[in-house]
Amino acid sequence: MSDEHPLREKDLAVLKKIREGYDDVQKITSETTLENHEVNYCFTKLENLGLITIHKPEGYTEQVVDGQKRIFKAPERVNLTEDAELVFRDSDRKTEKCQVMEYEELVDRVLELETQMARLQQSFRDLQEQIRENR
Repeated sequence: MSDEHPLREKDLAVLKKIREGYDDVQKITSETTLENHEVNYCFTKLENLGLITIHKPEGYTEQVVDGQKRIFKAPERVNLTEDAELVFRDSDRKTEKCQVMEYEELVDRVLELETQMARLQQSFRDLQEQIRENR
């Protein structure tokens, strides 16, 4: 997986919960602010990216819901792949790099980026003005 992976914060949150041992939709929704459909979407996306494998066990499971025992189809279970571990290693490296940077380096970098942004904004305004004049 490249450094620029197409993962959203929700996808990363789901990956982290899977890494912590929460291996089905219900467990992840109870540990996050995500809803079932969001976790299901993440599962599909993460499986398509090769970051998780989904297992669909046969049979049923019992759960207590509102004080009553209910029987449901056994939930899908997920596992991380080796590629998912690469995502975590990349993320850990980026975090370490930021922690290693000195405060002054971070301030300099932010100021540099702000200057670049100001130049881009001015260039965009200039372009808009040229377009208006040529109409």
